[in-house]
Amino acid sequence: MAFYDESPHRRSVIRALSLFTAWGGVIFTVVNSIRGLYLIAGIELVAAMAAGFTYYQLAHTKKLKAWCVGFILCFYSIMMFILFMPNTSPTVFVWIFLLPLISYLTLGSYLGLRFTAAYVACTIVVFLLRFELEMVVLTLSSTLNVVLCCALIWVFSHIYEVNRERSQAQLMKMAAEDSLTSLYNRLRLAEIFEREVRVAQRNEIALSLLLIDVDHFKQVNDRYGHDVGDRILIAVADLIREHSRQTDYGFRVGGEEFCLILSGAGLSAASGVAESLREAIENTEFTEGEEHLSVTVSIGVAEFLLDANDLDGLYRCADQRLYQAKTEGRNRVVGSFPEAELSCRSA
Repeated sequence: MAFYDESPHRRSVIRALSLFTAWGGVIFTVVNSIRGLYLIAGIELVAAMAAGFTYYQLAHTKKLKAWCVGFILCFYSIMMFILFMPNTSPTVFVWIFLLPLISYLTLGSYLGLRFTAAYVACTIVVFLLRFELEMVVLTLSSTLNVVLCCALIWVFSHIYEVNRERSQAQLMKMAAEDSLTSLYNRLRLAEIFEREVRVAQRNEIALSLLLIDVDHFKQVNDRYGHDVGDRILIAVADLIREHSRQTDYGFRVGGEEFCLILSGAGLSAASGVAESLREAIENTEFTEGEEHLSVTVSIGVAEFLLDANDLDGLYRCADQRLYQAKTEGRNRVVGSFPEAELSCRSA
C-alpha cells in the first residue's frame, strides 16, 4: 500500500469535515423531525454526536489514518442509507460531487481513488434503484451533466493529490538526505536513533554508534580543490553503505564527518565493522591527473547503555574516542578508553 502522509492539512480537513457534520447533523435532525422523518432524524442525531466526538479526538490522536478511514466509512455509509430512503428529495444526490474531494483530501491518492470508485458506484446503483432506468433516459441530458461534472471533479482531485504527494515526497527527501552523498543528514539522526532505541529495547539487542572523520581533509581540499574533495566524500559514503546492513543507518553529520548507527551490534562487533571500514577506505586509491592519492579515517565507537543512555551522551562519547584516535596518530579505531578499559560514564 502507498505511504499515507499524516500531514497537518489532512488533520485540518478531517476536523473541519467532522465539525461541519456535527452541526449539519443537528440542523437536519431538527428539519427532518419537523417533517416527520423520525428514523432519518435519529440517524442524523447519532451521526452528529459521533462527529462531535471525532472532532475532539482528531486534535491529538496519533492514529490519524485510522480515524480518517473510520470516519469516512461512517460518513459515506450514512449518506448512502439516506440516499436510499424513499422519502428523501432527489436533490440530495448532489452530495455525490463531494465524494472525490473529501476522499482525496482526507485519505490521499491511494485510498481516495478506491473510496471514490466504491461509493460513486454505490450512488449510481442507489439512483437507478430509486428512479428506475426510464426516468434516467427521459432526463438523459441532465444525467450526463451530473456524470460529467462528477467525473471532472474526480479527475482533477486525483491529479492534484498525486502531484501534491509527489512534491511532498521530494521535499521530504531533500530535507532528510545530504545532497552530495545521499546519506541521511544530521536532522534525521535523532529521529532514527530514537526509533532504533525502541527496537533494541523491545528485542533486547545492542545498539552502537560510529563517528567517522576523514583525516587531513582540509589539506586535500586546499591542494586538489573542492571537486576532488567532493569525490572523496562520495566514495567514503559509498564505502559506508557497502559496510552497512539493511538495519544500519549512515549519516553525513558535518563537512567530512559521518555517523553510522549499528543495530544489534555491541562495542566489540561495532569496532570490528569500524576496523573493516577503516581498512577499506585506506586501500581505496583516487586518481587526480597523474597523481594517485588515498585518504584515511579515524573512528570513535560507543555503545548505547554501556556508554550512555541517550543520543547526546552517546554522540559525545564517540566524539571523545574519535578525538583520542586523532591524538594517537589518526587512521585508527578507538572503541574504549585505555585506562582500565573505562566506559564514557567513568571517563
